Amino acid sequence: MQGGHPQPDQRSLDAGMAIKAFLENGEGDSTLLFLVSGGGSALATLPQRGITLEDIRQLTSSLLMSGASIGEINVIRKHIDQLKGGGMLRLARSSQVITLILSDVIGNSIESIASGPTCADTSTFADAIQVLQNYGVLYRVPAVGDLLKRGVIGEEAETLKPGDPLLENSENRIIGDNRHAVVAACEKAGSLGFTAVELKQPLTGNAQSTAAQLVIKARELAHSDVHSILVGGGESTVTVTGEGLGGRNLEVALAAVEALAGLQDTVLVTFATDGEDGPTDAAGAVVTGETYSRGMSQGLIPASYLEDNDSYTYFDAVGGLIKTGSTGTNVNDLFLLIKF
Repeated sequence: MQGGHPQPDQRSLDAGMAIKAFLENGEGDSTLLFLVSGGGSALATLPQRGITLEDIRQLTSSLLMSGASIGEINVIRKHIDQLKGGGMLRLARSSQVITLILSDVIGNSIESIASGPTCADTSTFADAIQVLQNYGVLYRVPAVGDLLKRGVIGEEAETLKPGDPLLENSENRIIGDNRHAVVAACEKAGSLGFTAVELKQPLTGNAQSTAAQLVIKARELAHSDVHSILVGGGESTVTVTGEGLGGRNLEVALAAVEALAGLQDTVLVTFATDGEDGPTDAAGAVVTGETYSRGMSQGLIPASYLEDNDSYTYFDAVGGLIKTGSTGTNVNDLFLLIKF
């Protein structure tokens, strides 16, 4: 069954209902095998009593536009969805549960990946309220705020907590993550004759800050005589204040355009491994030392597009969009700096 992403839709709700029915019809002496991937929070959903699909969509949209991290968003999701925060484990009528996980969370916190459907959750209703308060959206969706407040005073059941007997026969294994993608990219770069250098520290935080870090690395690389590729992984965030079209990787690329102007034989590539950057059909973009002048010749000022969070429109006009189509998986983002 195909669900919606990054926003859940009716297909996601249908999937959530089908999963619940499947789990409740299980046998007590069986072994249940889950495959959990990044994006699972949106691909399958089953709202708690009193919460609608539209409530979840509206809240998710508000949090994404506010620049909340995936971990923060998933704290909310775990407390308003029956499948998350160990919910699937509660529904499973099996003697043993094995979960294989493709991680889209930097650091591989299993309780954040797909909102932790088969593991313990250390966050609380109070934590969820705090996230909403931090981003000024506590009262954006009244039904959600009301449910969380009921949870704080014990009128709603908490998520599955460490020490619960259900965890005794449950095992979670990470089988793929961002580091796997970085290592594979380095191996491929080596096979193409480049000297591959892995950026050990994941790049996270605001997209424009990520761009600034990559620009520094690009300038260092430009002075090298070696054909090399610096490979980094991570995932940035965007605080949306404009009305344009874009995603976190496109924003990173656009924020680097002017700073990389004129840099010779050096290219920045940034893209989402799932092939979908934000609500666009692009995975990311390519920036060279010529991108800035090419845009200016068309009267396109990067700062103006950046202010309107309109990175997709900029690269669509200038050139450089990466369109792979959906890759069918998600292990965060890759950042490549190439010195020819």
